[in-house]
Amino acid sequence: DPNFIFFLAVAHDRVKDQKKSDAVLEQLIQSHPEYPNSYNYLGYSYAEREIEKEKAEKYLVKANDLEPD
Repeated sequence: DPNFIFFLAVAHDRVKDQKKSDAVLEQLIQSHPEYPNSYNYLGYSYAEREIEKEKAEKYLVKANDLEPD
């Protein structure tokens, strides 16, 4: 279930384990490429931390493409 995996990643992020959160979200993107929340969350996370800037932009565009509202 992508929702469960997504909330697991969010839990890791909330306890400041961004490395684990990033890894879970990257795996979720691979296993469920049509799930927009993973792209959105990881894109904003990368952007806020000012890392992986190209990936951040790509993920945010993809999230918007999958769920424009």
